[in-house]
Amino acid sequence: MSKRLAYRKKIQTLPPASVHPDALEMMGLLASKPMELGLSLLGDPTSPMEVSARDTPDMDRAYEAQDLLNNGILGAGAGVGMAGIFLPETKKNTKPFTQFRKLERAGATPEELQRETLIHRSPDNQRTPLLEVDDNQMEVHKANRGYLVSHPALEEAMPGYVPMRMAAHQNPNAYKAGYYNPNIHEIGAGTYFMDNAYSDDTRKFLSHELQHAVQNLHGMEPGSNVQLHEEPYFRRERVAIDFAKNYAATMDTFTDNFLKSGQAPDRLEAKRMAFKALTQSYPDSVGMLFNGNTPDRIKNLIFNYLVGEPDEREYFKLMVQPQEQYMRVLGESQARLSEGRSLLDTNQRAVTMPFYDRPEELMIRWEDTPYKNIKMHQPAFERLIRKIPKSLLR
Repeated sequence: MSKRLAYRKKIQTLPPASVHPDALEMMGLLASKPMELGLSLLGDPTSPMEVSARDTPDMDRAYEAQDLLNNGILGAGAGVGMAGIFLPETKKNTKPFTQFRKLERAGATPEELQRETLIHRSPDNQRTPLLEVDDNQMEVHKANRGYLVSHPALEEAMPGYVPMRMAAHQNPNAYKAGYYNPNIHEIGAGTYFMDNAYSDDTRKFLSHELQHAVQNLHGMEPGSNVQLHEEPYFRRERVAIDFAKNYAATMDTFTDNFLKSGQAPDRLEAKRMAFKALTQSYPDSVGMLFNGNTPDRIKNLIFNYLVGEPDEREYFKLMVQPQEQYMRVLGESQARLSEGRSLLDTNQRAVTMPFYDRPEELMIRWEDTPYKNIKMHQPAFERLIRKIPKSLLR
């Protein structure tokens, strides 16, 4: 299966009654055209991101597509503004996690665990259980400088949590863009969100950024920014694809020859034989790379490119660009997941498994990189966040 279509398989695990046919068709459309204007349509194109291309008129089609996708999944009667934030276990929410572990030991499936406990295991290296928390009581209050976002469920589940400020974006020209600033416990919002503070779009935006806040405060896999993926470490993926492109034609010739000669019973086996022949034919380049100390992620990337069909190779070329690398960061995929479930009520979440919009094997986890300290493990809440006086709520 093409990696860029891997999430379509996950869609098929949703209860059929909860998925509108138009939504499945749109999922197929989005999956078959993963990138446009350098932005991924495979995920949620309405996710906040700090890139100017996001605000171009050509993205209107992407916004409309996501609206159809959301409406198709949810069907009629979905509760509005009931986004779910994903929390790890804390001292204040142990009960559902205790039930989760008990059911898991008894052999419950992921779908059963989600239905009974609203907990799923994150695709991080530790497979951390995460509880999906309602924020149907989340409220936005006008304050002296922007707005304050109160979230009773987070305040109950997370010791020391206080309302978070939503203030104007540092870039006055930012429109549908935003970020979470962990140093002052504040969300920076573009003019669209500041001007429409009580809209459903802003609630979805807040859900995305609140998930980043939870990630930071609990030492979970955090988000990213596109600029970071211009760094040499991430540029290595683009160098790897450029390397692989030099051998693609030879790989295809070997594959065809093994098929035509009858040495390979099928195309899959022909590709295996062709790759072995390639490493033997070029021992000082391909062979040395795969027999040396090259990182596994680079080996896998080159191998998958070489054995891929033309459309898969096109995807791999796009996958290593900074924008798509940013979308592949686990913390960003998780924040989009929280945002994307923003219209599900509790019952709908129980029967709809969370699915991340990037295949697990392609996700970037900071723990696996030299940037692992980006997780920004912070001291206690009291020293991290600024206490916001209640007098600011008005």
